[in-house]
Amino acid sequence: MIRYMQWKDRLWSELAWSYPIYCQTEEVIDDDGSLQRRYININECFAPYRTIIKANWARRLYFFKNRVFYIRFVFVAISLHVLYADITRYPHHNLWVYLFFLTHWGHLLNITYLLCSMLCCVIFGGSSNNEIPVVIEGSERNKAIPNLIQITWLLYSTTAPLSLAICILYWIGIAPSQSPQDSLNYVCIMEHGIIGIIVLIDGVLVGRVPVRAKQYVCLLTVCISYLLWSLVNYILKLGNGDWGPAYDDDALYPVLNWSWESRRVAAIVSSFATIILCPVLFWIVWMLSLSSFDSDGSGTEDINRCCHRGCCGRGFLFEGRRRPLFNEPNDARSQYDTALAYNEMTTREYIT
Repeated sequence: MIRYMQWKDRLWSELAWSYPIYCQTEEVIDDDGSLQRRYININECFAPYRTIIKANWARRLYFFKNRVFYIRFVFVAISLHVLYADITRYPHHNLWVYLFFLTHWGHLLNITYLLCSMLCCVIFGGSSNNEIPVVIEGSERNKAIPNLIQITWLLYSTTAPLSLAICILYWIGIAPSQSPQDSLNYVCIMEHGIIGIIVLIDGVLVGRVPVRAKQYVCLLTVCISYLLWSLVNYILKLGNGDWGPAYDDDALYPVLNWSWESRRVAAIVSSFATIILCPVLFWIVWMLSLSSFDSDGSGTEDINRCCHRGCCGRGFLFEGRRRPLFNEPNDARSQYDTALAYNEMTTREYIT
């Protein structure tokens, strides 16, 4: 029986300077109270294999038997359809300003993440030859995490909270000043809510992405980059396209207008979004990556609940128990071999 770290201790541990941004280990507490390291099964987190039918197809077509591949294919198709619908209804004379807006930044990042997530299924899901071994110091067979996994990992920890921030800022700060025809349409609802929910479903339920606290740096970089871009846009007088008399101020967003009359509102909104909103939303996504449901109420101590049985009730724990782990033997080489053997055994169980 193992116990898990309190989420507050885990948070400070992950923020330590020496903590790797792509850490493959989880710290757990054994019965004797000692702190032990276990290794995460990266394949199960990013490229889970759940067979649909039992068929002896060619090895190179293994991902077609994986129902996770079809789920992610549908997610990609939905996001691409929203992009197609948005571009086709966009005024042609304003297409040159399409990427001026944060909503479109977020949507393109969402599409990129969902595509990478589906590619992870194609390349790494279901084939024992493509298993990602754990990174162990001192092992002559040490391998780094593949670039595709690293990109997918960072994209999720960035796009999930960014999508939530875009949704909140739009429906609270912008939608009330727009007509129902502009705000309550298919593209607007999808880009400011539904696609973000799809990204969360993919990272929390379909896969089990272990978000690390230091990955917040990437989200912060995107936020600061867009604020700097809004300033550059104002200084260079690039404007926001030709949308009629209602938008003659050329501001990208009404709440992000750096003109002399509105600069105070823009400074307050940008400071709130960068210093308060985005860190809180990243913390929510980080907590969701740790969440599990303790159906019988016999999980662990109350320290692993977010609010001591408050808003989250008795059933939810935030300790990372859903993350698939390997046991850590005493020898690094035997641990590596045990991990590969476990992967091969799991794959055989899915196939047979």
